[in-house]
Amino acid sequence: SDLHTWLVKRPEKWNWVILQEQSQIPGFYQIPGFPKEVSFKTSEESAAKLNSLIRKIPHAETLFLLTWGRKEYDERNPDLYPDFKTMQHRLTHGYKRYVRATSTKSRPTYVAPVGLVFERIYEDIKKAGLDPAEEGSLFDQLYMEDGSHPSLAGSYVAALTIYATIMGDDARNVYWRPDGLEREVALAIQDAVSRTIAYTASHDIITYPWHHESPDVDDKKDD
Repeated sequence: SDLHTWLVKRPEKWNWVILQEQSQIPGFYQIPGFPKEVSFKTSEESAAKLNSLIRKIPHAETLFLLTWGRKEYDERNPDLYPDFKTMQHRLTHGYKRYVRATSTKSRPTYVAPVGLVFERIYEDIKKAGLDPAEEGSLFDQLYMEDGSHPSLAGSYVAALTIYATIMGDDARNVYWRPDGLEREVALAIQDAVSRTIAYTASHDIITYPWHHESPDVDDKKDD
């Protein structure tokens, strides 16, 4: 395949290969009637095929990037994804299934819980009695105007989460922030990433490379 050809050109360069699915498909599990090209089963099978190629590269690990729900709802699938929380729940479950489909005891695969950091920020604002989607809130600042793609702040969430997932370092120890991102926003994001990683690790919600030897992820937590 093209991916395998590309990887084997310089195999010594690849320690981690990060896989991310289209933003809606991971939540399409157990839904009959979807066309084959967007079915979850096809996606799950493709994840396994891609992982089998990555396994051929010495020392290369597979990491799935768990994405985030729409800021308010998904216009294309309003019944399936009527709000951020519902969509995030389904995406999280779908990515856990990718991990289960690709992990073995000798070679586990992992997931970087970027969407769960978005959810942590959402819940923090909601617990304060405010509307997370209100213009100017930290949650709102994670998105571009379309309410789907990440802004600079949202991309910073992704970068820090991937770093903390792989390295096991506390995101609050990171001093770098991109130009244009306010210091207060960066610190708030670092704190949210740190708390999300700590909580999901201590409650065995997600298994990290530095965390447990067992690659198993309990799908029942999302049922």
